[in-house]
Amino acid sequence: MWIFSGVALAGVAAAVAPPVVITEWKVPWAQTRPRDPYLDPQGRVWFVGQAGNYVAYLEAIERRFKRYEIDPGTHPHNLIIDRKGVVWYAGNANGMIGRLDPASGRSRDIPCPIRRRATRTPSSSTGT
Repeated sequence: MWIFSGVALAGVAAAVAPPVVITEWKVPWAQTRPRDPYLDPQGRVWFVGQAGNYVAYLEAIERRFKRYEIDPGTHPHNLIIDRKGVVWYAGNANGMIGRLDPASGRSRDIPCPIRRRATRTPSSSTGT
């Protein structure tokens, strides 16, 4: 039975996948270090411009980019889109989490809590 199953499986032709087509678009803002693409439910490809201090998206079908300016010195790194379509991004240089509402174009910064270094307590002579 095992031999028969092996022979039967060996005779089945593998399905051939259609070729993948990759299209590249040049981001229209030179030397802004675009990074961290994220695909939203509408098919837009969101990304941040780390050196350009922006959040943007590409509508590939319409071949159109849309850019949202954020605070200078943010240097965003990474983004996600929540269920309501709000864009959340990390401020790599300013220690903030950014929240962008694409419908209004407004963004706000939420400060990250400051971590304080733990102070070490000198151990006793007994090692406890």
